[in-house]
Amino acid sequence: MKMVGLKSYDQNFSDQQYLKSAASDKKDKLWSQVIAAKGSSSSFPNAAGIFLEAMGPSFTTPGDVMPMEGIFHKTTRTKYIHSVGAHGKVKFVPAADKSPFTGIFEGAQHGIVRLSSAAKPVADG
Repeated sequence: MKMVGLKSYDQNFSDQQYLKSAASDKKDKLWSQVIAAKGSSSSFPNAAGIFLEAMGPSFTTPGDVMPMEGIFHKTTRTKYIHSVGAHGKVKFVPAADKSPFTGIFEGAQHGIVRLSSAAKPVADG
């Protein structure tokens, strides 16, 4: 897995050509961004900023890109929680009994998983 903070997404991750492309092509394009960020890491911003940005667009914007928003100028939304993570390529094999979920949770040959912490880890004791 690679630890990266992807800050600048290619806006073509939400255009119609991308949305209609094969899962393997999407995975390859996204993974190229992970590899391009090799050696970089995001920071843990002050989580209080989460109250100043709308989270809804993150759930409703089609594609694989952080939405652009802002009152005075459009910028990529800051990722206040889970801002640093590790990425890896995956194949998802669901349990034998049919999953009621859709998308990758139905089973998929191509996917990328991201594991992250909600806040900066602290030393124990």
